[in-house]
Amino acid sequence: MNYISKGFVLSIIISAASPAFSSIGHLPLDSLQSKESNHYVVTLSGGPAWSNNRHTQIINLEPDLVKAYVGRKKTSTLGNGEFFIGVQRALNFRFDGQLGIAFSASSDVRLKGDVWDDADPEFNNFKYKYSIYNTRAAVKTKLLLTDISFFQPYLSGSIGISYNHARSFSLTPKISTQLTPPGFNSHREPSFAYTLGTGVQKVIDTNWRVGLGYEFADWGRGKLSPTLEQTVGTGLQVNNIYIHQLQFSLSYIA
Repeated sequence: MNYISKGFVLSIIISAASPAFSSIGHLPLDSLQSKESNHYVVTLSGGPAWSNNRHTQIINLEPDLVKAYVGRKKTSTLGNGEFFIGVQRALNFRFDGQLGIAFSASSDVRLKGDVWDDADPEFNNFKYKYSIYNTRAAVKTKLLLTDISFFQPYLSGSIGISYNHARSFSLTPKISTQLTPPGFNSHREPSFAYTLGTGVQKVIDTNWRVGLGYEFADWGRGKLSPTLEQTVGTGLQVNNIYIHQLQFSLSYIA
């Protein structure tokens, strides 16, 4: 290859590489700084959440006494908050990763339904209600796309242990002359839980971020204890409590 050809090829390579090098100057400040070392990150997040956990269960309260608890399809609105502390590290010039511990708590998920004596819809004599609130601790991770100057999309996920506190069970007769039987008792149930989320965060300055996202959570199982008079069977329970949450977040990176 002669010198003219070599010079022509070299000029093409330099021309092609120039935009890639020049784009580094347009990376967000936090993206460039995050490549130097690990950074501690603290995030407070919270927002409204929704649950629609319709569930039907047939329970033997006595050997010859059976009832069906038929859940109503009704959306319950609640609040949820989370505290996250962890480390943020650059994976490359495009992505950062976070890993840490998340602690969260919620207000009550309200569950309602009808009680069929003898598991027969013809004997729909009572309605029931109770609530479940949640506390949990989890290992949480987040993957951020950091080479966009005005916002940073992310994906998140967590696995951990959930404590579902079922309480305040009550029965209301639909016929005024009907005697109300004893109700189920409160119970705290530990369970495996996980979350999956996505959203965007906005860089305010070198240290502060604000974010908006969606998160799906499975809190696991929640259940009530049997009644004091119950000799067989279990309490009313929900095997999987599903939550859909809108998350607003504020993060500090040191």
